[in-house]
Amino acid sequence: MAEEREKKSPEEIKEKILEALNNKPLNAQEISKAINSNWSTVKSYVLELLEEKKIKEIIATDKISYYQKITETYYNIPITKEQEDLFRFLFSAIIEEYKRQNRIPKKTELAKDSVDVINRLNLKLPTAWYVYGQIPLMIPDPTKEFSTNHTPKNAQEIREEIKHVLNANKGMKVREREKIHYVKYDNPLYQIKEKLIRGASYMENEKKVIDDFTEFYVKCPISDFPEIFDLTEKLYSLVNKLKILGCLKKYKLEIVLSLDSLWKFIAAYQLLDSISKNPQYNRNELLQFNLGPAIETKKYCAQEAISNLESIYLSELTDKEFDISEEAKEVREIMSGWDGG
Repeated sequence: MAEEREKKSPEEIKEKILEALNNKPLNAQEISKAINSNWSTVKSYVLELLEEKKIKEIIATDKISYYQKITETYYNIPITKEQEDLFRFLFSAIIEEYKRQNRIPKKTELAKDSVDVINRLNLKLPTAWYVYGQIPLMIPDPTKEFSTNHTPKNAQEIREEIKHVLNANKGMKVREREKIHYVKYDNPLYQIKEKLIRGASYMENEKKVIDDFTEFYVKCPISDFPEIFDLTEKLYSLVNKLKILGCLKKYKLEIVLSLDSLWKFIAAYQLLDSISKNPQYNRNELLQFNLGPAIETKKYCAQEAISNLESIYLSELTDKEFDISEEAKEVREIMSGWDGG
């Protein structure tokens, strides 16, 4: 007689479904295969998980639906249960150390501290480059309780490293930490971005702003998204034209908004590119299931901001009155009467 299959409770079946979705989104057939059950049995539990907001349907057609686990990571990029537990322990330990120093960390501080500890101890946790530098893939929210029963074998080493990192950065402002972070992890694109946006915000030295923009333009990534280079080139050209018209200070806010939108588009690509270097992830799947819509949205925002700046430039160009020398006026009068004969 064949061995009777062990009967599982509804909660156990739902937990199995969530485990199956840890690595990547799956369709109905793939979920059924992963938990060794037919779809008619699994379907009701999938619907319950949808209602409980533990998973979501991300791609649905008449023939196929894909389901994705809702995680506490950026763009629901999947991490393993072991990684989630270790992230929770790390965040909790950092927040605990801050509380011992009578303060709560800012989100950027929690992110930077986590990255420093992960890199210094070579913890097996995924990180990526995004808008403000290297980040832990799980969202570091200092207002949350990262409760976990997990205690890693090197827990004491992690706690000691956290103390070292916090003491090394004590009293440092967030902006200063960001600048040091870009240098420490040797990312020239982020370093020049920081200088460019800061310089453009004040526009006290127009030549320096143009020089920094030239360097940023040269370092612009040539990637799978040619629009990145095209938009960078277009904005670079517009800023130079506005300088010729003497309008940089007048429109510094619009220039900074355009730069900020462009940078967020570039940063979304940086996120994809840096995560894709981790063998845990497949670039095409990340684009399809996680980052594709975000990249498109940020591209659209950059296009809109730069298009608005272009309209401003064209308006200035139309209204601009250029001084014409007396000699040029005489030549123009002579030429106006010339019939080509």
